[in-house]
Amino acid sequence: MNRWQRGQRRALRDAGLSHLQVMLLASVTSLAEQSEPVTQVMLARHARTDTMTTSQVLRALERKKLVRRTDHPRDSRAYALRPTAAGRRLARQLIHLVERADQEFFEPLGGDVGRFAGMLEELGNRE
Repeated sequence: MNRWQRGQRRALRDAGLSHLQVMLLASVTSLAEQSEPVTQVMLARHARTDTMTTSQVLRALERKKLVRRTDHPRDSRAYALRPTAAGRRLARQLIHLVERADQEFFEPLGGDVGRFAGMLEELGNRE
């Protein structure tokens, strides 16, 4: 485990959720504000996670009553994902903790954080 991961785990310790669970919960919350129903495939693409991992995390979030899966209104093969009220509240709270942990970790980069993030994104887009 690296220093960044330790910082994220420390920030989320009391929440009982992993960083990935928080990111997918926040993504479902954000995507659900659009008019189109959120599917697992849509969420996986948005978060850049594989569909199997996304499915496993969603099941855990559903067990914790943070996400609800309902029948998709137009695609009988898919579920529509929605955060519960508790899920929305928790996502808003925890995203601030994640962002604060990121700020602390990347603070030594000073004004170069944006440049560094752009470089990482460029590397990630080379797939």
